[in-house]
Amino acid sequence: MEYKEFTKRYFDGELSSAEEQTLREVLMTTADENLTSDERAAKALLRYASLKSDASVRIRLHDSRENKRSRMTDTVLALGSMNIARIAMTTALGVMLIGLMIHFTRPTVYGYHNGKPITSYDEAQLLAQDIFDNLAHEGFAEEHNLQDLFTLD
Repeated sequence: MEYKEFTKRYFDGELSSAEEQTLREVLMTTADENLTSDERAAKALLRYASLKSDASVRIRLHDSRENKRSRMTDTVLALGSMNIARIAMTTALGVMLIGLMIHFTRPTVYGYHNGKPITSYDEAQLLAQDIFDNLAHEGFAEEHNLQDLFTLD
């Protein structure tokens, strides 16, 4: 029978539309017990193709409008096509970067003098030295005053 040759040519993609229709009619009317495994596979594929033949796909090869968009429009469209996860991750990274920049650009506070923060290391050393010098001049460094501090009554 010629449909056996049609089956081989069907799998090779060499059938015309009329020959495929003939193969479909023969295979659909023949019981599965009388068909070879290749013919049953072709029958299943043809049945599936006939079920899906109602579905259509719209393919547009060329845009009917002229493509005269600005770079800004292209950028906005590209951002709009990104998925939400990438946008969320980019936003989170941006916020973290801004936070790190704020943290690292703040000056180091070495201490406070009269409620004012001291951000200069040299100034902090001078003020500390002044404090120790004032303590030494007022007599706190004398031994008998320290003895009074460590004596239990």
